[in-house]
Amino acid sequence: MLSLLKKHLFFLAFLCINIMWSQHSQKIKASLNADEHLVKIQQEITYNNTSKDTLNSIFLYDWNNAYANKSTALATRFAEEFNKSLHLAKEETRGNTEIITLSDKNFNYLNWERTEGDDIIKVQLKFPIYPGQQYTLNLSYVVKL
Repeated sequence: MLSLLKKHLFFLAFLCINIMWSQHSQKIKASLNADEHLVKIQQEITYNNTSKDTLNSIFLYDWNNAYANKSTALATRFAEEFNKSLHLAKEETRGNTEIITLSDKNFNYLNWERTEGDDIIKVQLKFPIYPGQQYTLNLSYVVKL
């Protein structure tokens, strides 16, 4: 009985720690178009600044866009391992991400750019995120699988 109680207390403590230390939360609505290999996505990201620094930009990882062309870091890594599948793939069969809109919680459009490798997106914020504050991003995009 004591062992079962310990397990329950451990699980409860683990759950509380995860809730308290969460740096961001997400809400996602997605619809799949299987015929065209597309996923249309509306995503809300609420970021909690748990650092001691004031943030003026946020970086997002766009893993799917790493397949977009032959010059991405992923394509280079594939080439190093003599895997030519990405290099030989036709452009229309490669995955990518098309960002339709990127805005804050007040629906102000945010400036963004892809970094040199195409799989990192730098979002310039309208207002800084001070330590302990939150910032909400709203994204609408299409993922080609």
